[in-house]
Amino acid sequence: MHVLYLLAEIIKTILNLITLLLSGCPKFLKATDSNMLDYKLVPGGSEFGSGGTLYVCKGLYKGNSIPGKYHEKRNSCHFTWEGFEHSELRNFQVLRLSKSSNATLQWEASSSVPEKVVENGKTSEGEPLYVIRCSVSIPGPPEETVWIPGWYQPSVGPYTGYGLMEIRCEENKWEFLTCI
Repeated sequence: MHVLYLLAEIIKTILNLITLLLSGCPKFLKATDSNMLDYKLVPGGSEFGSGGTLYVCKGLYKGNSIPGKYHEKRNSCHFTWEGFEHSELRNFQVLRLSKSSNATLQWEASSSVPEKVVENGKTSEGEPLYVIRCSVSIPGPPEETVWIPGWYQPSVGPYTGYGLMEIRCEENKWEFLTCI
């Protein structure tokens, strides 16, 4: 049963990738690519307090390609895995949309993977990881709530990171990134 589920997810992923390639949806590019002027970063949330924008990225850790948050001013990708937040300063990619693209990006609340979801990574076992953003609150005064980019793994659920820790997103407080 689990094998059939994974096979169905892989087929869905392949179809989504074909759609993304043909539609002008965002692509992951190395943060150091020289042709970045032709692309714009894909925002995924904001930082507490400062209000700085967080963008979508992915980094590598123990054979996993993991979605996370990119701090443009720090030029680093932060992602969570195995309970902790990790930082990648050199070898990471950022999600970028061509300035000439006619694609529309939308955040969609859903309890299952939407049809036109943007896939961001894979586990070392080949299970897809999807771009999400999670609503996270910190106590005040004043209490503050922001959206933080993260990942969704079909077998374990939605996660993001804050304060060096991995946080499971609360029910109904996370959204998938989709491309139309």
